[in-house]
Amino acid sequence: MLDDATRIAEKAHKSGTPVTLEVWDGMPHVWHFSWHVLPEARRAIRNIARFVEDQIAAAGDRPAEQPKVPLVRQVYEASKLSAAVLGTAVVR
Repeated sequence: MLDDATRIAEKAHKSGTPVTLEVWDGMPHVWHFSWHVLPEARRAIRNIARFVEDQIAAAGDRPAEQPKVPLVRQVYEASKLSAAVLGTAVVR
């Protein structure tokens, strides 16, 4: 999967599409779902939210001075919901 992600990021970069690829060593598959126990997951989710916010601001769809906290909170809350749904599916 890392090879695929790297290849996609390279293609996006070459085409002029904004892209950031973060490789976190030692993390298990779908580790973002472990936000409640892994500080790295929380940092990664915040990084995703910041990237999205920056792209929205660059596109001019909102004033750059608008606080970025709301989207960070939305991504964080969505990750909690995903983890809860995943946990429910695993338990049942």
